[in-house]
Amino acid sequence: MFSTLLVIAGLTSTLTPQQADRWMGAYLHSMKLHYACRGHGSTYRTAKNMALRQVQLLDLYGPSGRFTVRDVTNLDRDLQAGKVTLDASINLKDCENLLLEDKADLEALGDGK
Repeated sequence: MFSTLLVIAGLTSTLTPQQADRWMGAYLHSMKLHYACRGHGSTYRTAKNMALRQVQLLDLYGPSGRFTVRDVTNLDRDLQAGKVTLDASINLKDCENLLLEDKADLEALGDGK
């Protein structure tokens, strides 16, 4: 919820399609990270819902870029089927720190950093 508010606040300024794509790329990466660390649990579903909400917000308040809701649902299906993984391997012992860094990165996007 807090991140969604940050995203809405961040969208009051004009975004370019490239910036919108960067935002969506960050949210899709977050989905991959949550899935790698937690599987198909509640934190992953939250990350997926945040990505879906981001697509909707960009459609309403800014340039939609090249991502759609279908991209999020396809990624979800591919993650569950084992067709998609993180670009780099991670140490699962570092998941807590990686998830905290991911949250900070998403909040920084909302702050326009």
